[in-house]
Amino acid sequence: MADGRNATYVSFTLQAASAPAELELLPLCTYRDYHSQTRGGWGLDVTPEERGCRVTAFAGARPYRLLIDRGTFSLSTDWYWNFRQRVEAQRGLHAQEDLFRPGLFHMRLEPGEIVTLIATAELDVAAALAFKHDGKSRQSRVQAHADAPAWVRRLTLAAAQFIAGVLGTTAPSREPP
Repeated sequence: MADGRNATYVSFTLQAASAPAELELLPLCTYRDYHSQTRGGWGLDVTPEERGCRVTAFAGARPYRLLIDRGTFSLSTDWYWNFRQRVEAQRGLHAQEDLFRPGLFHMRLEPGEIVTLIATAELDVAAALAFKHDGKSRQSRVQAHADAPAWVRRLTLAAAQFIAGVLGTTAPSREPP
C-alpha cells in the first residue's frame, strides 16, 4: 500500500523462463465497506483511460482507478456470480458475493521483467503511479535499521503497512475500492 495515499500496488515478476510470457489480468471489483457483500447486476460506469480504467459504481460514488504501469487495457465488462469467501464464512458472516470485471489487462513479460497493477481512489493519477517512490521509502526504513536483527526490519515494514491499511479503510471519505 502507498504511504499516505489510497493506492495499492501488486507487482508480478517473471523470475525465469526460456521465452517471454503473456500475462492477462482480470480484475474483479466491488464497491462496498468491509462489512458488506455485493449483489451484482447493476451497471457500473467504466471509462477507459491511458493505462487502465476509471470505475464509478453509481451517481455520487467516489470513482476508483485500475491502472498498469505498462501493457494494455481492454474494456470488457461482466459480472462473476456467487464467489464464496472462506474467511467470511469462518467468521460466521455472509460469504457469497458477486464481483464486477471492468475489463482485461494484457502484457508481455520477458524473463526478469516486472509489471505493476495499481488500484487507487486517488484523484491525481500521477500520485497513484508514484509506486517506485513508495518502494524506495520502504527500503529506506529497512536501511535505517540495517544493524538490527532481521525480525526488526520485517516488523518495521509490517507496521508501516498496517498503519496505511487502517487509514485507508476507516476514513469514510477515502473508502477503498
